[in-house]
Amino acid sequence: MSKKSRKQSRKRSSQVPRIVHPPVIAGNTYLIQKMRYSPSSTLSNYPVSGINILQSLGIMATSSSVGYAVFGSFRIKEIEMWTCQIPTSGSPLATCSVSFPLGTSFQSNREFTDSSLSSSFPAHIRVRPPGSEYAAFWQTYLSFAYVAFSCTQNTIIDVTFECVLRDGSANIPATSALIGATAGAIYYSPLDGIGGNIAPVARASI
Repeated sequence: MSKKSRKQSRKRSSQVPRIVHPPVIAGNTYLIQKMRYSPSSTLSNYPVSGINILQSLGIMATSSSVGYAVFGSFRIKEIEMWTCQIPTSGSPLATCSVSFPLGTSFQSNREFTDSSLSSSFPAHIRVRPPGSEYAAFWQTYLSFAYVAFSCTQNTIIDVTFECVLRDGSANIPATSALIGATAGAIYYSPLDGIGGNIAPVARASI
């Protein structure tokens, strides 16, 4: 084939319309969100369940006292904690820790901890749930102890979540009481639910 013929062949092939397939998209809303919490009292191996976590990620009020979880599923990507407040009694150390308490056959009760001797060097933890732990899997509205915290009052607890919007799934009624809520507004429950000790920072709660 001559050079001219090859050129003409390429030109004809370039004019043939190609079938373009639209890209695959997510069918529901998925996001990664970091939430900050701070306990109002000292915590000792304090458990948090899937129910607690879903409600801390947002409750849509439908009346002054009734609401539903905004998200249908979640998983923890990372937990980070800082504390430097020396307790008034007991150990002179400011200590924080996170553990994955026994509750199912997929929990090891592993604990990660750090301590500080002064406010200049706060105790600091940054951990991802180990890959084989219950806490590393996608979870929904379950009452199992998912993760547990030990720390002093006013510790900073940052938790990064992956969340999927409750889209097409059954309504998840909030167990946290809503009092005087505005219908249509979104509120954020404490991380420990009705315990109310691990309050969200910079979020509307009720």
